[in-house]
Amino acid sequence: MLEGKVALVTGASRGIGRAISLRLSLEGIKIVLVARGQKELKEVEMMIKEKGGEALSVVCDATREDEVKKCVQIALDEFGRVDFLINNVGVFPPELRKGLEEVTMKEWSFMIDVNLTSAFIFTREVLPLMKRQRSGYIVNISSMAGVKVSGKNRSVYSTPKFGLMGLTMATLHEAIDYGIRVTAICPGIVKTEFQPPERLKKYGEDVLMPEDVAETVLFLLKLPGRVIIPEIHLIPIVQKEYL
Repeated sequence: MLEGKVALVTGASRGIGRAISLRLSLEGIKIVLVARGQKELKEVEMMIKEKGGEALSVVCDATREDEVKKCVQIALDEFGRVDFLINNVGVFPPELRKGLEEVTMKEWSFMIDVNLTSAFIFTREVLPLMKRQRSGYIVNISSMAGVKVSGKNRSVYSTPKFGLMGLTMATLHEAIDYGIRVTAICPGIVKTEFQPPERLKKYGEDVLMPEDVAETVLFLLKLPGRVIIPEIHLIPIVQKEYL
């Protein structure tokens, strides 16, 4: 059902994006790997190709409109279409886990650009292609922090993630009449380099793994076209504050 389809995955060089790319490639999906780090992207590309899959690495700053336009064109030139867009780019540096009054305008703009604007630009560029195809699926990797603010020092992360939830629903309303579906996946804490070690230690071993998110993406892409799931909450059993 998925073999031969084309998926564009942002933030594909590590963590959740890497896991999604590897998992989808096993289904015969051609992967356009997008991130800023060329070396890490090439490593993922080689892993896919070694298992018989097809992949293309595109170095791209997802917050730059010109680079995103070029990236989408490269995908079209190589594969002729884009069936799935996985907006996965996201950051929350330890030094920005601080009170709202301590956040500078530069830090605020950076977090909005990476965690929200990047998804807007890629969606805007890919949506017309999917409309012409009259098919497609856009999956936004959001966060439970975009559903519920569970503590302090999260303003610069929760705000764009709440925005991503709004973008998801707005896009769904614009796209659904063309056979295009849009879903936000909202994970709790995931074991990646994204997380400070002390936070992972607090929750122990039963946190989510990147592969859990990847399997959830695959579940969505395999659903029949008559099914719409606007959002999925993916909560580790140890993160009871989100229940």
